[in-house]
Amino acid sequence: MNETLHRRNPAAFFALALLAASCRRQAPDHVVKVTVRDAEFRVLSMVSAPEQLLRFEQIWVHKEAQDATIDQGSLPSGGYVLDVRSSSGVHRWIYNPKDGTLTIVAVKASTPTYRVLERNAFNVVIGVQPQ
Repeated sequence: MNETLHRRNPAAFFALALLAASCRRQAPDHVVKVTVRDAEFRVLSMVSAPEQLLRFEQIWVHKEAQDATIDQGSLPSGGYVLDVRSSSGVHRWIYNPKDGTLTIVAVKASTPTYRVLERNAFNVVIGVQPQ
C-alpha cells in the first residue's frame, strides 16, 4: 500500500514541513545601485562600484525608525531624492543631508521617518553636501 507521509503520520509530516520552512532562507536584499537626484530630478551621482555599495549597505541597514512621520508634498530645502535599486525592486526615498532623515515616497499622505546614524559618512558615499 502506497500511503503518503501526511496521511500516515500527520505530526511527522507537520514537523518535517516546519523544519524545511525554517531551513529555507531568503536571499538577502542587496542594494545594486543608488541614483541621487536633486529637486529638479537631475542625476547628481550614482553609487554602483562594489566598494561604494558595500559601504552604503553598511550604513543603510542601520538606519533607525523615528517617532515622527513626514507629510509628503515637496522635497525639503537642500534635500535629495534617492532611487535605491535592490534585488527586490526600486524604492524612492527623500533624504535630508542636514539631519540624516529619510522617508520613503509612498501613496500614503504620511510615511515613517528614518535616520541614518552615520550621516557624514553617508553623505560622502552618496556624493552630497548639506546646503
